[in-house]
Amino acid sequence: MSSELIPDDFDLKHARQAPSTTPHNERPRCPECNQLAVRKKTGKPSSNPGGPSHYCNRCGAKFDEPVYGDSDE
Repeated sequence: MSSELIPDDFDLKHARQAPSTTPHNERPRCPECNQLAVRKKTGKPSSNPGGPSHYCNRCGAKFDEPVYGDSDE
């Protein structure tokens, strides 16, 4: 089955390395280290009821909500 949505010359590695087109101040940041490495926890909701819903892939902090806006750096 061929896909007409993905061109034959599409380079996934290059696309993953491309800078985000979302403005920097609209991207979620870690409240601890201020990095853009925020991830939303996934998995079974019952595995961590009431626990933090996000974590930082850089520093390991766990938190309910990331911060938005310009960084202080």
